Amino acid sequence: MDLQSRIGQLFFVGIPGGSVDPELTQFLGAVRPGGIVLFARNIEEAGQVRSFCASLSRVVDPPPFLSVDQEGGRVNRLLPLVGALPPPLAVSRSGEEASRRFGRHTGRALKALGFNMDFAPCVDLSSPEATNGIAERAFGREPGVVSRLAGTFLSGLQSAGIAGVIKHFPGLGPTDADTHLSLPTSTKSAPALWEEDLVPFRVLAGEAGAVMVAHAHYTAWDPATDTPASLSPAVATDLLRRRIGFDGVAIPDDLEMGAVRQRGTPGELALQSLLAGSDMPMFCSSREQITQAHATLCEAVRDGRLTEERVEVSLARILRLKKRLGLRPLPETLPREEFASAAAELARLRDECAA
Repeated sequence: MDLQSRIGQLFFVGIPGGSVDPELTQFLGAVRPGGIVLFARNIEEAGQVRSFCASLSRVVDPPPFLSVDQEGGRVNRLLPLVGALPPPLAVSRSGEEASRRFGRHTGRALKALGFNMDFAPCVDLSSPEATNGIAERAFGREPGVVSRLAGTFLSGLQSAGIAGVIKHFPGLGPTDADTHLSLPTSTKSAPALWEEDLVPFRVLAGEAGAVMVAHAHYTAWDPATDTPASLSPAVATDLLRRRIGFDGVAIPDDLEMGAVRQRGTPGELALQSLLAGSDMPMFCSSREQITQAHATLCEAVRDGRLTEERVEVSLARILRLKKRLGLRPLPETLPREEFASAAAELARLRDECAA
């Protein structure tokens, strides 16, 4: 790969629309992203999503991660296709088997639609009344419960061929603000975080395809600054890579979010996230910001701010996971019976959780 292609593989991007048109083809051909995340704005009906994913799998080489935030509850990008779903907290109250089924049938639906990754599960420790943006998106607030139930969801999801992404490292449970809007701070001690919030990450790090790093400040690891975990070598390298031993793909949360967007240009944020220890800076909306960040990283390699060796480390992690998933260009035809079966099982689970 040339430099532009290798840098492109490090990007996770959001895109507009529900089909591949010449403008989108030109943009993706210029950036060559390693991952693409779809949102509600991209999803109309099942056949359209499958066709869109199939087109995206062919327009970038090697084929990209195709991801979505599909947690259930209020984070349900497939709502028009599968209907309302219970949040993880409600599923957790039905036990491990329900959680495993939830993961498996979510994975089956996503696989039929053409996805290969899910930005789930949340393994934060949180209560329903929390103001941290997590609340019922969590499987609970006890480390052992969350490790077990999020773990069974993850196992079910990955059994269907979908890479799970555990989030939001090192845990948004001890925070009280929504990172979409502002930067929260946790003053919880390092020993307490290790024995509580970090337990699900420690338990599941060897099983998850990827980890999403949070936009929150932890005084336990960055006492002298308000550096977010997503931009912090103390968190993303010393804690995640060295102490926990995670060597999979690390993705910072969306770098357009309110918690970080005022901290630098898109290129500066992308570079900081890589130097901190993540692999795939993510921009979920702005084509202009993505293009600028891509150009900045190419220039950073040329002027020595980002070494070729550092790029190769992340590229190796990304390509290793893609190989494990067997990514290849997809046929456009939706396997309708498989999708309908998965949707029916999710509806059955919804009814059971509501009973």
